Parts: sequence; C-alpha cells; structure tokens
Amino acid sequence: MPMVIDPISEIECEAIVQAIDVSSDGKWMAWGGEDGTVRILDMSSSPKPIEPFNVEDSVTHVRFAYGDVIVVGTHTSDVYGHERLGGRRWTTP
Repeated sequence: MPMVIDPISEIECEAIVQAIDVSSDGKWMAWGGEDGTVRILDMSSSPKPIEPFNVEDSVTHVRFAYGDVIVVGTHTSDVYGHERLGGRRWTTP
C-alpha cells in the first residue's frame, strides 16, 4: 500500500525548487531555486514567511549552520551566508 502524506500546509513556489533544508530544531525551513531567491519559513507555530533574499544566481545548495546562519551555494560556485534573524549577509568572491 502506498504511503499517504497529509501536508500541514502547502507553499506555492514561483520557480523550480533546487535546494531545501530544515534546521536541526525543526523551527526553520529554507529553500532556493532557479530564480536565485532564498525563502525562509518560521515553522515554530503556524508557518510564517520571513523576508526572502536574492543571490542573483541559481541556488543549488541550502544548509543551516551554527549561529543562525544559512549557507547558500549557487551554480556558479559562489557561496553566500545569511543570518536569518539579523539580516546580515556575507559572500565569497
């Protein structure tokens, strides 16, 4: 018998999602796609979106790191960081 999954909620995405990660505590979810936009969702109660940010390249990797940082990799081998709570960003050339 196939597994049936009942979603808690559905999230519409405008671009193809290529990378997704959930924080180890299950509080945050982030994803990115072909349009270069990284979206963050606060899942602590009812899902609440945080302001998205753009890295200008197609997102291929998204990972939560220590210290409330999201690390994003792109198809052009650039790496970006975003402190999801404070909004500070960094990048490697």
